Amino acid sequence: MRWLYLTHRWLGIVTCILCAIWFLSGLVMVYVPYPSWRDDERVSALPPLAASQILISPGEALAKAELKRAPTSFRLEMAGDEPVYRIVDGEWHVAVSARDGSRIESVTQDAAERMLRGAFPDSFTYLGPVEADQWTVTRRFAPYRPLHHFEADDGLASRYYVSSRTGEIVQSTTRSERMWNWFGSVPHWIYFTALRADPSLWRDVIIWTSGLATVGAIFGLWIGVARIRLRRRYGGTRMSPYRGIMKWHHVSGLIGGVFVITWLFSGWLSVGPFDLFRGIPVTPDQLARYYVPDTLTFNTSAHVLAARIGPNTKEIQFSWVGGAALFVANDGRAKTAYDARDGAPFVLTQEAIVQAAETAMSEVPIAAVKRLDEYDLYWYAHRSERVLPALRLIFNDPPRTWLTVDLKSGRIVDASDASVRWERWLFNFLHLYDHPGLLARPLLRESLIWVLSIAGFIVSITGVIVGVRYLQRA
Repeated sequence: MRWLYLTHRWLGIVTCILCAIWFLSGLVMVYVPYPSWRDDERVSALPPLAASQILISPGEALAKAELKRAPTSFRLEMAGDEPVYRIVDGEWHVAVSARDGSRIESVTQDAAERMLRGAFPDSFTYLGPVEADQWTVTRRFAPYRPLHHFEADDGLASRYYVSSRTGEIVQSTTRSERMWNWFGSVPHWIYFTALRADPSLWRDVIIWTSGLATVGAIFGLWIGVARIRLRRRYGGTRMSPYRGIMKWHHVSGLIGGVFVITWLFSGWLSVGPFDLFRGIPVTPDQLARYYVPDTLTFNTSAHVLAARIGPNTKEIQFSWVGGAALFVANDGRAKTAYDARDGAPFVLTQEAIVQAAETAMSEVPIAAVKRLDEYDLYWYAHRSERVLPALRLIFNDPPRTWLTVDLKSGRIVDASDASVRWERWLFNFLHLYDHPGLLARPLLRESLIWVLSIAGFIVSITGVIVGVRYLQRA
């Protein structure tokens, strides 16, 4: 017990101030998430496609990309006053002009500003080139760097980051988001630029701080339960032997201790210590076989494509299902699929998806197929778009692979194995309370988070006070 007390005491002295910050910053994050340029924002900002300027076919643009397999993303959209094909395979990004077929290798400041003026009715101030800053430090921005940085005269001090390689917006922030994130995501994730620029070091810091805090909290709850008396009470009336701030720490730990432990533990799991939740359910080659099992081609003429572009069409997405090519027109409100061969309306069947999946995963049988017309425990929307209707393919393999397919476009929109689904409960639910039943009742969910976070903050801040007093006496 002596070593239990000593370990809890010193781990508390080291980590309680961090825990107090984490609980307060977590409350900020409930209302102000880390800035991101979401796909719905991207589509909303796009001007309508200029059909008359599309002179290069998707197949010609695809040939310019020189890919060996089906791309992970292939779309047509406006970049300023020019239609551009954007082709992505992992971290390989290619932009091809739909007007003359030239590959876009670099984008000047003036071209980036023209693109912004085509998307927003504001004037812009150029803030200079950015390699990486507080809002663009992660590796996902690497294919787009360096970035052109602009501030809009829109009353919100909105700032946009435009890739100098592809000419597309990749990040946006507002003055309010930037300010609140210094009280939210930045301290919560220990997301300071100098540290986050080294992913391995940052991950180690999260693992050690949250791991030690979890151990300290477990020991604290153990001591708290051991010290409480329900029958032979202290002084005849008191259940706790402590007084003053120690009593507050003892009682609040008993009330909120389980939550503190699960929250800290799930935070520790968020960075996948010991390579937990690092399963790769589907390989890139299997994904490519699902889309195009043989030769990579896209046989649609520029004329057929232009004929299906309405006055409000903002983008065209190109795809395949088992080698059958299709394109999907998106006006920001609805998506319409067309057969790539002749532009006729395309209706994707469940049988075609299953057959393509069997080709991709030829060594693994499909155990079950489930159509999703509404969200469930594993497919739900929480600050991100998730399409409906969708088709879930469940495979009979050791990792228990699931594929989720968009029934409109045939794109695989999610792949998971058993470890990822464990992460859904051990991290997402324990850390975010993102059960669909709670997400459907936001006031109940927010009230629960507030109550538990306040309890955790009291445990942490009283621990800080106790620790300071101990050090002063030492």
